[in-house]
Amino acid sequence: MKKIGTSFLKDAVRFLNANARMLLLGVLFLLGVVIGISLLNGNSPLIGEYSRKIAQDNVSQRLEQSFLTAALYMFLAFLPFALVSYLAGLCAVGSVLSAALPLFKGIGYGLSVSFFYVTFGAQGIAYSALMILPHQFLCALALILMSRESMRFSRLITRNITPGQQGINLWNDFKLYSLRFVCFLVIPLLSSFLGAFLSTAFSGFFTFNI
Repeated sequence: MKKIGTSFLKDAVRFLNANARMLLLGVLFLLGVVIGISLLNGNSPLIGEYSRKIAQDNVSQRLEQSFLTAALYMFLAFLPFALVSYLAGLCAVGSVLSAALPLFKGIGYGLSVSFFYVTFGAQGIAYSALMILPHQFLCALALILMSRESMRFSRLITRNITPGQQGINLWNDFKLYSLRFVCFLVIPLLSSFLGAFLSTAFSGFFTFNI
């Protein structure tokens, strides 16, 4: 029993070490969600108006557009996060910005979900769970993967320009970096089609006056 416990502890430590960045980014996203919910509960008029604007954009994209248009809008809404994450990875000090992206994404999600709950009650909860959560969960996963890769490449650049370190050719690493970002974009693309399908299938169940 003792050997089993020791082995489990070692495996857990190895897992945490191997996935430390991804776990950190996941925690930052969840922290952002909590912050977003807390901001709306603070009854700030500015935050309330910003939350309303997010909700209006969400409803217009999902309930008032055709299938392909909704999918395109959802995918385009994710692209700025992907672009900033990619460019941050090309900077020696880009790790901080890469880590901040999931936090910012979580804040937006927390604001929108809490607005629907506070404003529309049970209907808002159902809308958030069915329309927002599946798409946003996959987009958050893609952003976390991108941010992790961005932080990794930024660290390589930092090491390469640090005085006293022998410079290496990062061309192959850059090609791999770019390829991984293209692969990661498949996740929000598929997620956008999923979100558009859910919106088309269940839009008749929700009526909002925002």
